[in-house]
Amino acid sequence: MTTRILRVRDDGTVDGLTVVGYHGAMDADSTPDARSPIYVCGRRFAEVGDAIAPDAKHGRRVAVLLGGPSTARSVADGDFAGLPARPARLGFGFVAIGVDENEHLEAIEHDAASCAQSEAIEELLRVLRTPGAKRPASSNVVFVDKLVIWYCSSDDAIAWYGIVAAAARRLLLASRADDLEQRTRLSWWLWNSASTDADIALAAAAIEPSDAEAARIMRRDGLGHLDPAQLRAESGRAALALCVPSEADAPAPTNVFAAARDRMRAPYLDWRAANGRAKAA
Repeated sequence: MTTRILRVRDDGTVDGLTVVGYHGAMDADSTPDARSPIYVCGRRFAEVGDAIAPDAKHGRRVAVLLGGPSTARSVADGDFAGLPARPARLGFGFVAIGVDENEHLEAIEHDAASCAQSEAIEELLRVLRTPGAKRPASSNVVFVDKLVIWYCSSDDAIAWYGIVAAAARRLLLASRADDLEQRTRLSWWLWNSASTDADIALAAAAIEPSDAEAARIMRRDGLGHLDPAQLRAESGRAALALCVPSEADAPAPTNVFAAARDRMRAPYLDWRAANGRAKAA
């Protein structure tokens, strides 16, 4: 492979390097999802290599490895290279926003409001909440079929995953235990956004009544680093969290004092009703 040395500007933009798509397919029903960019330098696909230590003469630089010609026939199976070309920035990648995020956007905004947001996340939320023709222009947000493709920094991607996981967790814990379809959907949404053992264990515990195999896979793939005792403890905490009655599951409140009063008054009311009828007769 041929190597080129390219200059990196203060904002991370790499001179002469553009982004045209992302590696790997993404599904609107399985989000959030993240993918690395497809780079083009000149008319050839490229890979970003090691950063070169800056010096007074050249500043920040990065090594770029040039590959084959950047034609549609050169794109690997499953990759998508149909995005509008944009300048590449170091440390940036793509995050997909899909059906669940759009359906529960109000919940996401609720959790986003409780933490400090970057300008990039604020811009993304503005775009998502605005109907089609009125959407504000954004060079970092592109709509592809049912997906919203967001070009963002790794820090913003991590923050977004955390906001989505918080919304999914809150909705899952508030869902009805007997609504298996809703719990299954929310479990997968939490699984896709989870970054902690607790959230993975919660997703697995919630989906287990309807799909034990899915729960096993979630624990295997997400909690495989835990030893058996740790896994039991984490799974126990998740099961306990789901056992706490949600507002939707709670029975209608009962006024115990009113109930006791009615029991005490019942004989008198019966007697009065009987005597009243007798006098009237």
